Amino acid sequence: MQKNYMMSTKTQKLRTETMESEGPAGVSSRMAANNKSSHYLKVFKKKEKEKEKLLQLTINRGKNEQEYECLIKMGEANEYLQKMDSRITYRAYKAADGNLRVHVYEVSEFRNELTLDEFQREYNNTRNQFFKKQNLKPWDLLNQPHSKNKAAQHKKPFDEQRINIEEPTVHK
Repeated sequence: MQKNYMMSTKTQKLRTETMESEGPAGVSSRMAANNKSSHYLKVFKKKEKEKEKLLQLTINRGKNEQEYECLIKMGEANEYLQKMDSRITYRAYKAADGNLRVHVYEVSEFRNELTLDEFQREYNNTRNQFFKKQNLKPWDLLNQPHSKNKAAQHKKPFDEQRINIEEPTVHK
């Protein structure tokens, strides 16, 4: 019987201690709940920022690849125009807004500014004109190796390469 009395006294002490720490009407439990929710909000916002950052990196990578491809095509278009004895040249220009533009020059005089999409159309037209002047058929164009692979064209496949292995000579 005395044990029961002691337990109940202990439980009463614990209850009074928790009520004193909570203050009026359980304020600390509300603060704990607010801290949990603010913590979860911070974690959620952090995850959202990371997702946004990854998205921006992906977009920038795609933009950089498009700009690089455009620079390669600009060089090819200049080669085509030079072979056709044209006085037009294309030059890359970075605009103030950070976007790549293409300037069209005739001899050394500025004529026009193109966006990358507009240049893509110009490149296709220039390429088609060049191939028409060369009297190439569409199937010849498909069979023609791309200029990027010029180095690979001259290499032989591994099994066709001759490997010369000299046997070591023994001096007596």
